[in-house]
Amino acid sequence: MQEKDPKMQQSDLDSEITSEITFLQEKIKERPVNRKKLARRTAITVVMAMVFGLVACVTFLLLEPVINRMLYPEEKAEIVRFPEEEEEVRPEDMAADEEELQIIREEEAGNQETGGAEQGNTEQAGNGPDREDSADGETDRDDSAASTGESESNENTGPAGETDRDGTAGTAGQNTGNTTYNVTDHAGDGAVSEMPPEEAAKALLVENYQEMYDVLGELRREVEKSIVSVTAVTSDVNWINDTLENKGVASGLIVAENGKELLILAGYEGLKDADSISVSFEGEEKEAEVKGIDQTTGLAVLAVPLTAFSAKQKQEITYAVLGSSIGQTLVGQPVMAIGSPVGVGGSVSYGIVTSQGTALGLLDSNYKLLTTDIYGSRNASGVLANMRGEIVGILYHDTGTDDMPNRLCGIGISELKKTVEKLSNGEKMVYLGIHGMEINTTVYQKYQLPRGAFVTNIDMDSPAMKAGLQNGDIITKADDADISSYAELVNILMRAQPEQNLKLTVARQSQGKGEYQEMTVMVTLQEQQ
Repeated sequence: MQEKDPKMQQSDLDSEITSEITFLQEKIKERPVNRKKLARRTAITVVMAMVFGLVACVTFLLLEPVINRMLYPEEKAEIVRFPEEEEEVRPEDMAADEEELQIIREEEAGNQETGGAEQGNTEQAGNGPDREDSADGETDRDDSAASTGESESNENTGPAGETDRDGTAGTAGQNTGNTTYNVTDHAGDGAVSEMPPEEAAKALLVENYQEMYDVLGELRREVEKSIVSVTAVTSDVNWINDTLENKGVASGLIVAENGKELLILAGYEGLKDADSISVSFEGEEKEAEVKGIDQTTGLAVLAVPLTAFSAKQKQEITYAVLGSSIGQTLVGQPVMAIGSPVGVGGSVSYGIVTSQGTALGLLDSNYKLLTTDIYGSRNASGVLANMRGEIVGILYHDTGTDDMPNRLCGIGISELKKTVEKLSNGEKMVYLGIHGMEINTTVYQKYQLPRGAFVTNIDMDSPAMKAGLQNGDIITKADDADISSYAELVNILMRAQPEQNLKLTVARQSQGKGEYQEMTVMVTLQEQQ
């Protein structure tokens, strides 16, 4: 028998194994998806989740306050009560109440007797009061002297015959018997209180007094719109090298604007060493810089760029109205010290002008002093305003007297206007170095003095001293302009510029002779330092 090839045997064996494996293979088919059943289960799951969430929310809302109170017991708030004010009852009020109570009792007795009949024009017998129906159906009661049994009319009849029991605001209606006054209750409830003439007159005075101060309050608030708070910040270093900031606050006056900047007049004493200066407008701080300084008065003009303000803020800016302080028209007139008269911003004091026109004798100027009977802080700042809301003075401390250090005084605004103009324009104040005074016509005629600016004192090492001016000289000309008073010389200095050469014609008295000789000096003005 012929043997098979080993390779063929192996091939037959592999074929048999492959056939057996093929026989044992099984294919598992994927189960078909039932879309309707899947959608139903999904919907049921969503609904159950919503129900569970709703139940959980309701349970939490109900139990949360209880659990919160258990974990964090809340302290009970105390009840706030203010002590009740007891109104003092005056004897005349008690008498009036007793009289009114007696009248009510008599009315009730009359009502019971008449069985509730109408009481329009019926007069009760005995001591009962007169009754009269007004046009609108309301009953006006006329108080009478019940103790005497006499009935007197206490009604003010108007043009139409209507009875008017209430006086107008601030007035009192007197009855014919001069026993009581009817004073309108201004609470708005229409009630009328009755009091004797003396008490009614006092009440009327109090009402008028209050009304006067109400008007003053409105005027003060109007003037305050042009007053701002100026803050100066100064940085310093202590002994351990920590930086400290010191702030000084003063009041400033909005005087003008030049198209680019808002100009504010303020005291310079607290600003000269400041690292930064800011001005408060309705609680908003605006950076400011010094535009010009007058060393003589210690005043400065600050500038705030208009670009720092919004359009609405620009519309709300209020400029001060500058009045007049010339002559003696202000003496005895009421004024308000507004700004920081007591050293606190937003404060106010009232008083009168006690004197006007006194020369301060300050350097190269003819500023006049306004004195008042108002007492305030030695650090006061602000303005003096008249009853028209006009600024008539700027508060000033260095008055040269120490007898009343806390009395508020000011520099008259009329002489100060030119200084404010020059500082607002950025011009430098000049320094000549003289003190002068005005001489009245009587003195000129009596002593036959030349007309001009009378020099009372010369500053040491000043341009005036260097030019040869002396005490007692009378300056009659500046360049080619005649001078007839010290005020005219000051006006020329206001128009001058530093380093300008000024030719002065001077009348000087000869020693041992009563005559004045004329001489010319050339002076070079300097800038204020």
